[in-house]
Amino acid sequence: MYGKGKDNPNYKDGKAVGRAARPEEFSEYEKERHFDKWLDKSYWDKHRQQCYYHIKKWKKEQKLSTMRIVKKEFNLWQTKLHDPKRPPITSGPGKRRGGGVRKKQVFNDYVRKILK
Repeated sequence: MYGKGKDNPNYKDGKAVGRAARPEEFSEYEKERHFDKWLDKSYWDKHRQQCYYHIKKWKKEQKLSTMRIVKKEFNLWQTKLHDPKRPPITSGPGKRRGGGVRKKQVFNDYVRKILK
């Protein structure tokens, strides 16, 4: 059994050091980090996730009502995604994929791509 600190070969000198000794400090840190990371993204990404979920659901059920929900969520996603008043993307995929620039998609092409 390894001890704590430098004796442990899995020891990392990073943000997790001291987490067990000061849990209240790290819980505040995690709350701030979560808030910074997801608040700006949830504005538009929630509808993309719902659209994807309902497409997969439609693949199993083949109900027209499910496809209506897909269309509604897709339109909300695209509307919010390209809204000029949209909050800037400061973290997450927006940084890795060109700073939040997204191309407008066509509903039929998007559904076909998911159903492949």
